[in-house]
Amino acid sequence: MRSPDTHTAGGCPYVVVKPLHRECLLGSSESGLRHPDSQLLDRWDTASPALEGELLKRIGPRLNPAFQLRYGTATPTPCRPRSGHGKIRAASIPGLFWRGWTLRLNPGGLFDPLPYRQALSVLLQIARLGDLDYAAARSLLGLPSASNAVCPHFTKKLRQASAWEPVLAVLSQLARTLDDHPAPIDYGRRRRWRRLSAATLDDKAWRAACKQIRYRTSERQERFARLHLIELLTGSHPYYFPEPLTLSPSLDGEDYTTFVFTLPAQLSAHLHQQAQILLQRLHIDEPATWEPPIDWADTITWPGPHPDDVRPAQLWELARHGLTRSAIATRLHTTPEHIHLAAIRHPQPWTRRHSPGPGTQSPPIALPGEHKLRTYVGQGLRPGQIARLTGCSHQRISQFLTSSGIGPPLSREVLRTLDPAWPREQYEDNHRSFADIAADLGIPASDLSRHARKLGLAIRHGVTARKHILADHGGPDAFSTTIWTVFATRGAEQRIRRLLAIPGHPNLNHAAKHLGVRKAVLTRQVDCLEQAVAVTLLETAPNSQRIRLTPDGETFVQDIAPVLAMLD
Repeated sequence: MRSPDTHTAGGCPYVVVKPLHRECLLGSSESGLRHPDSQLLDRWDTASPALEGELLKRIGPRLNPAFQLRYGTATPTPCRPRSGHGKIRAASIPGLFWRGWTLRLNPGGLFDPLPYRQALSVLLQIARLGDLDYAAARSLLGLPSASNAVCPHFTKKLRQASAWEPVLAVLSQLARTLDDHPAPIDYGRRRRWRRLSAATLDDKAWRAACKQIRYRTSERQERFARLHLIELLTGSHPYYFPEPLTLSPSLDGEDYTTFVFTLPAQLSAHLHQQAQILLQRLHIDEPATWEPPIDWADTITWPGPHPDDVRPAQLWELARHGLTRSAIATRLHTTPEHIHLAAIRHPQPWTRRHSPGPGTQSPPIALPGEHKLRTYVGQGLRPGQIARLTGCSHQRISQFLTSSGIGPPLSREVLRTLDPAWPREQYEDNHRSFADIAADLGIPASDLSRHARKLGLAIRHGVTARKHILADHGGPDAFSTTIWTVFATRGAEQRIRRLLAIPGHPNLNHAAKHLGVRKAVLTRQVDCLEQAVAVTLLETAPNSQRIRLTPDGETFVQDIAPVLAMLD
C-alpha cells in the first residue's frame, strides 16, 4: 500500500513537495532562518528529475527572472540548467534580437526597440544555462559592456505590464529549440570575421543598380548602404558597430533610418545579393539573413502585434503622400517600429515620378468632408500631415480647420492672451517640459519654445531639459526643498535606491559588487547625494566594521521613503 505522502510522476514515485517546499522556504522554526528561493535547489543534489521538476513548478513564480530563465520554469518540464554550452548558444543568437520576434514581444511599443533587442538577446543567451551572468552573456554576443541592471529594468517593466510570463515562455521555448536545431547562421563567426563585420560595399555594382532604376545616390547614401549591408550580415545595428563604422544617433541616426525605410525594393534586393555573394566568396554556405519561424513558440498569447498586421499597399499609399513613419503609425494605430519592419519586409518598388508637362495645370483637389477631418484631427494629425494625406494645400486645410472650429487653436491667439508669469512658473519653478506645458495649451511645443525665448526664460539644455520626476506629483510646493533638489537631476531615484542598499555591507567595494556596479560609480553617486543634501549620510560602525546610516542619513531615509513609495 502506497503511503499517502507519495505520488507518481512519469511512472516513478516521489515524495510530496508541498511540506518540504514550505520547510525549505521558511527554514526551521528553531533557527528562524530564511533561505532564498534561488538557493533552494542547491540542497537537492540527489533529488530525482521528477521531484526536481515538481519543486521548480512550485517555486518558479517566486524566483527572480534570471533564475526563471535558467531553470525553464515556464516550460512543461523545468530542470537544472546545463553548463559549458554558452559559446554554442551564442553562435545561434544575433547581437540584437530578431526584429519580428521583438515586435511580438513588445507590448504596445512599451520599449525603445534597439535596447530592448539587446536585452532580449542577453536573456535568451542565459536561458537554461547555469554558468553565465549578464556580463558574460553580453561578452559572448559581442555587445558593449553595460550595467547588470539593464536586463532587470526590462523584466521589471514587463512584469508591471503583465507581459513577463509570455516573454519568459517564448525565450524558454526558443532556447530549447535552438539547442536542438541550431540556427542556419553562425552569428559568432560573423561577429569575429572582419570581412563580414566590416564588409565593404561594391560601389560600382551599387551605382549601376541605382542608375538602372534612375535612383539618385550620393557618397553619404553609399555609406548608409554599406552600413545596411553589414547590418544584414551581422544582425547588429550601426549604433553598435566598432569604430570607425559607428553611426552617431544624433548626427546620422534619423537619416539612416529614413534611408532604410525608403530603400526601393530593387536596391534592397541588390544589397541582399551583395551579402550572399560575399558569403560565397568566403565559402560560407549560409543564408544572408534568417529569423526563426514564429511557430517555434506555440500556445503563446503574444503581447505585441503580428508583423503582417500592416498591409504593404496601405503603408506605401500613405508614404506616397509624404507621411513620415510616425505619422503613418498614428494613422494605422500602431508603432513606428511596426511600420519600419513592414517596410523592410515589403519594400516599395521604385518608380520615377514625372512632373506635369509645361502649360498643363492640375485641377484643384476638393477638400475632405468635415467628418473625415475630425477623424484625422482625433488621430493626432497636424494640418501639414492632413494636407499631404489628402493632396490639398497646407493653407487650405489650416484655414478650413480654423474656420470650422475643428482644429487646434492658433498658437498666436493662445500666446497673445497668455499671462507671461504662468509659463515662467511652470517651466522654471515646476520644472515642466515645453511639450508638457504646450499639451495643456493645445499648441505645438515649438511655438511655445519660441515664445519662451522672447520672454527671456532660461532655456534648459541637455540632461537639464528633462521634466522633473516629481512635477506630476504636486510640484515643488508639495515637497521640502531638500527632496525637490535631490530629485532634480537625472538618475536621482537610482542613486537613492543604491544608497539604501549599502548599509550592512563591510565596505563600498563589497556593496558595489552586490549591486553589480563599479566602486567608483557607487562612490560618485553617494557623493552626489551628500552634496545635494549637504550632510554626511553614511559612516562605518566602530564595533561591527560595517557601513551604517548616520543620524542625518536616517532622517533623510525617513523623509525619502514615502516619495519612493509614491514613484513605485
